[in-house]
Amino acid sequence: FDVTKKEADKALDEPENSDDRAEQLEVLSKGIDAEEAVMIAEYGVGDNNGRDNDDSWVDEVGELDPDERLTLEKSILPVKLALVKLRKLAYKVIHSTTIVLPAWCKILEDLQAPITLMPHDVSTCWNSTFDMLEYAIEHQEAVDTMT
Repeated sequence: FDVTKKEADKALDEPENSDDRAEQLEVLSKGIDAEEAVMIAEYGVGDNNGRDNDDSWVDEVGELDPDERLTLEKSILPVKLALVKLRKLAYKVIHSTTIVLPAWCKILEDLQAPITLMPHDVSTCWNSTFDMLEYAIEHQEAVDTMT
Protein backbone atom coordinates (compact mmCIF):
# COMPACT_ATOMS: atom_id res chain seq x y z
CA PHE A 1 0.00 0.00 0.00
CA ASP A 2 2.87 2.36 0.65
CA VAL A 3 4.83 1.76 -2.57
CA THR A 4 4.55 3.49 -5.89
CA LYS A 5 3.11 1.63 -8.87
CA LYS A 6 6.56 1.58 -10.48
CA GLU A 7 8.14 0.01 -7.39
CA ALA A 8 5.28 -2.47 -7.04
CA ASP A 9 5.52 -3.54 -10.67
CA LYS A 10 9.28 -3.98 -10.31
CA ALA A 11 8.88 -6.02 -7.13
CA LEU A 12 6.22 -8.24 -8.66
CA ASP A 13 8.30 -8.86 -11.78
CA GLU A 14 11.38 -10.00 -9.86
CA PRO A 15 11.13 -13.73 -9.12
CA GLU A 16 13.58 -13.54 -6.21
CA ASN A 17 11.10 -11.37 -4.32
CA SER A 18 8.51 -14.14 -4.16
CA ASP A 19 10.18 -15.63 -1.07
CA ASP A 20 10.11 -12.21 0.62
CA ARG A 21 6.41 -11.86 -0.22
CA ALA A 22 5.69 -15.33 1.16
CA GLU A 23 7.48 -14.43 4.37
CA GLN A 24 5.66 -11.09 4.54
CA LEU A 25 2.33 -12.87 4.01
CA GLU A 26 3.12 -15.29 6.82
CA VAL A 27 3.97 -12.44 9.22
CA LEU A 28 0.90 -10.41 8.25
CA SER A 29 -1.50 -13.32 8.55
CA LYS A 30 -0.52 -14.19 12.11
CA GLY A 31 -3.48 -13.68 14.39
CA ILE A 32 -6.07 -13.65 11.61
CA ASP A 33 -7.80 -16.74 13.03
CA ALA A 34 -8.18 -14.99 16.38
CA GLU A 35 -9.49 -11.84 14.67
CA GLU A 36 -11.98 -13.95 12.75
CA ALA A 37 -13.19 -15.64 15.94
CA VAL A 38 -13.73 -12.21 17.50
CA MET A 39 -15.73 -11.04 14.48
CA ILE A 40 -17.90 -14.17 14.54
CA ALA A 41 -18.52 -13.84 18.28
CA GLU A 42 -19.21 -10.09 18.24
CA TYR A 43 -21.25 -9.75 15.09
CA GLY A 44 -22.67 -13.23 14.59
CA VAL A 45 -21.33 -13.36 11.06
CA GLY A 46 -21.15 -16.65 9.29
CA ASP A 47 -23.92 -18.74 7.90
CA ASN A 48 -22.68 -22.28 8.04
CA ASN A 49 -21.39 -22.69 11.60
CA GLY A 50 -17.95 -23.65 10.34
CA ARG A 51 -19.14 -26.39 8.02
CA ASP A 52 -18.14 -26.20 4.38
CA ASN A 53 -20.43 -27.51 1.71
CA ASP A 54 -18.05 -28.87 -0.87
CA ASP A 55 -20.36 -31.38 -2.54
CA SER A 56 -19.41 -31.90 -6.17
CA TRP A 57 -16.52 -29.43 -6.00
CA VAL A 58 -13.21 -30.48 -7.52
CA ASP A 59 -9.93 -29.43 -5.94
CA GLU A 60 -8.23 -28.21 -9.10
CA VAL A 61 -5.10 -27.11 -7.24
CA GLY A 62 -4.73 -30.59 -5.76
CA GLU A 63 -4.68 -32.01 -9.27
CA LEU A 64 -1.75 -29.82 -10.39
CA ASP A 65 1.74 -31.27 -10.55
CA PRO A 66 4.26 -29.74 -8.10
CA ASP A 67 5.80 -27.36 -10.68
CA GLU A 68 2.41 -26.05 -11.77
CA ARG A 69 1.34 -25.64 -8.14
CA LEU A 70 4.51 -23.66 -7.33
CA THR A 71 3.95 -21.42 -10.37
CA LEU A 72 0.34 -20.85 -9.33
CA GLU A 73 1.30 -20.05 -5.73
CA LYS A 74 3.94 -17.54 -6.87
CA SER A 75 1.50 -15.86 -9.25
CA ILE A 76 -1.29 -15.44 -6.68
CA LEU A 77 0.95 -14.44 -3.77
CA PRO A 78 0.61 -10.67 -4.44
CA VAL A 79 -3.18 -11.02 -4.42
CA LYS A 80 -3.11 -12.95 -1.14
CA LEU A 81 -0.85 -10.29 0.35
CA ALA A 82 -3.17 -7.46 -0.71
CA LEU A 83 -6.21 -9.27 0.70
CA VAL A 84 -4.48 -9.90 4.02
CA LYS A 85 -3.54 -6.21 4.24
CA LEU A 86 -7.13 -5.17 3.53
CA ARG A 87 -8.42 -7.63 6.09
CA LYS A 88 -6.03 -6.27 8.73
CA LEU A 89 -7.05 -2.69 7.90
CA ALA A 90 -10.75 -3.54 8.19
CA TYR A 91 -10.20 -5.25 11.54
CA LYS A 92 -8.15 -2.35 12.92
CA VAL A 93 -10.68 0.25 11.80
CA ILE A 94 -13.53 -1.65 13.43
CA HIS A 95 -11.72 -2.43 16.69
CA SER A 96 -9.55 0.66 17.30
CA THR A 97 -12.30 2.99 18.44
CA THR A 98 -9.96 5.60 19.91
CA ILE A 99 -7.36 6.11 17.18
CA VAL A 100 -7.91 4.37 13.85
CA LEU A 101 -11.71 4.60 13.67
CA PRO A 102 -11.81 8.39 14.21
CA ALA A 103 -9.01 8.80 11.65
CA TRP A 104 -10.98 6.67 9.15
CA CYS A 105 -14.14 8.72 9.73
CA LYS A 106 -12.18 11.97 9.29
CA ILE A 107 -10.67 10.75 6.01
CA LEU A 108 -14.11 9.80 4.67
CA GLU A 109 -15.51 13.14 5.83
CA ASP A 110 -12.66 15.03 4.11
CA LEU A 111 -13.38 13.08 0.92
CA GLN A 112 -17.08 13.90 1.29
CA ALA A 113 -17.91 10.22 1.30
CA PRO A 114 -20.52 8.57 3.51
CA ILE A 115 -19.02 7.41 6.79
CA THR A 116 -19.12 3.62 6.60
CA LEU A 117 -16.97 0.75 7.80
CA MET A 118 -15.17 -1.65 5.51
CA PRO A 119 -16.77 -5.09 5.62
CA HIS A 120 -14.47 -7.59 7.29
CA ASP A 121 -13.59 -10.78 5.43
CA VAL A 122 -14.67 -13.83 7.41
CA SER A 123 -14.19 -17.32 6.01
CA THR A 124 -17.56 -18.53 7.27
CA CYS A 125 -19.47 -15.70 5.64
CA TRP A 126 -20.08 -16.42 1.99
CA ASN A 127 -18.87 -13.69 -0.40
CA SER A 128 -17.31 -11.56 2.34
CA THR A 129 -13.93 -11.40 0.58
CA PHE A 130 -15.64 -9.97 -2.49
CA ASP A 131 -17.61 -7.48 -0.38
CA MET A 132 -14.43 -6.32 1.37
CA LEU A 133 -12.53 -5.99 -1.92
CA GLU A 134 -15.41 -4.19 -3.63
CA TYR A 135 -15.61 -1.71 -0.73
CA ALA A 136 -11.83 -1.14 -0.87
CA ILE A 137 -11.99 -0.43 -4.60
CA GLU A 138 -14.91 1.97 -4.18
CA HIS A 139 -13.08 3.72 -1.32
CA GLN A 140 -9.60 3.42 -2.80
CA GLU A 141 -8.66 7.02 -2.07
CA ALA A 142 -9.57 6.62 1.61
CA VAL A 143 -7.71 3.30 1.85
CA ASP A 144 -4.64 4.84 0.20
CA THR A 145 -4.79 7.80 2.59
CA MET A 146 -5.09 5.49 5.59
CA THR A 147 -2.19 3.31 4.53
